[in-house]
Amino acid sequence: VFSLFKKMPNLFKTLIFKTPFQMNTLLYKFLKTPVRDLCLYLIGFITIITLTFSLMGIPSSIKSKLEKDLNDFGFQNAIVKNISLNINSFVASDIALDSYGLDTLKTIKTNVNWFSYLTLGNIKSIQIDGAYITRDLKTSPLSLSLIVKELEKQKSHRIEFMNLNYNILTPFGDLRATGNATITPQDNGYDIKAALSSTQHQMGFESSWHGKMSNGKDLDLFGEIFDARINMGALKIARTSGWASISNNNSGMMAQLSLNSGSAFFEQTPLQNLSLQSQASKDGYTFSLRSGISGFPSTLAAIDFQKEKDVSNSSLSFETKNVNQVLKMFLKDKNTVIPDKIKSIETFKINAELKPDAEFKGGPKPYEISAQIDDLKPMMGNILIYLNDKSIRGAIGIDPEYTSDLQALFNIPKSSISDNYLRVDGSYKNILQGNGKD
Repeated sequence: VFSLFKKMPNLFKTLIFKTPFQMNTLLYKFLKTPVRDLCLYLIGFITIITLTFSLMGIPSSIKSKLEKDLNDFGFQNAIVKNISLNINSFVASDIALDSYGLDTLKTIKTNVNWFSYLTLGNIKSIQIDGAYITRDLKTSPLSLSLIVKELEKQKSHRIEFMNLNYNILTPFGDLRATGNATITPQDNGYDIKAALSSTQHQMGFESSWHGKMSNGKDLDLFGEIFDARINMGALKIARTSGWASISNNNSGMMAQLSLNSGSAFFEQTPLQNLSLQSQASKDGYTFSLRSGISGFPSTLAAIDFQKEKDVSNSSLSFETKNVNQVLKMFLKDKNTVIPDKIKSIETFKINAELKPDAEFKGGPKPYEISAQIDDLKPMMGNILIYLNDKSIRGAIGIDPEYTSDLQALFNIPKSSISDNYLRVDGSYKNILQGNGKD
């Protein structure tokens, strides 16, 4: 610093007298006096002090700006602990995104031209590494629409996500996805590319995503899903592939999912040609599942669910033209003799419709049952399904022609049949596991 001070008078003298501008005589005489040296020392000293305090204030300013930006993205308790400055970048590290330390970021590296950044706020690119985010599926999902909204406000620069970890807490356990993504500025928008995967016991998949965000707000993402598998509760699916899409426009956010699998199990029932379709938006979501049963052609099981705002509807259906084979699969004793009357059945259909008006929170699911044998009049009934212990209670109408045969086949006590209605009280899990008589 002392050496720099010694050189300053000559430096300033050169800057002044080497220029094409002519100085007046009075200023020239003044600058040749000892007062000149003192003034130039003071100017140099003030300049260095000013630059020093400015540099000392940059990390604090960057820290405040980052915490505000993270707050705008939905992380309201974000705290940036460390800021380091480099020649062409600054790095924020050890970042807590919530007050509990569950959501964290390892580093955010921002590449800049310092003059352009300090004067205009321009940024070349951002690299976000080691994000760990956990959300509850029911109470606090990550708001993709909020992220898109905030990206609209950002000036055009490339954003790269590395080692992204996203955990979702569900009734089936914690689901975890990892991946990388890049968001690159294009004409009137951004180009998005990403790769997401999971290797958990409950869920595994590989996926490749691409899409655009245009007009400063419209988002369109499409993803191909490979080698997916699901192991959640009673449902186990393997060899699954399909696609998914996410869009956001003036109508709001919408997500769609389509999966197809060649092999699956529900409890111990082998399934084949399984198809799953789902769609979700701000107004609600729908879920549709179709599947055959391995080894039983002309057999179809279906589940449909729909929710709009606070109203839910669901239906379950089963249809088969292989009644005898299906019965033997569901019966514990595979040598059970099936009565001739039941053997003669060509087609059996059963459908269950949820009755939302009779449902109360935390209680069993009330369903209206309609069962039909061939072209006979449908047999009606009502049941309650208790999901917590997988039990069924209710009553179903029985055609008088089949009452005695059903009693013999399933060992139904006479006390359970009254006025051509069968009283149902047992576990549906037993049926699916081949313990139909229980």
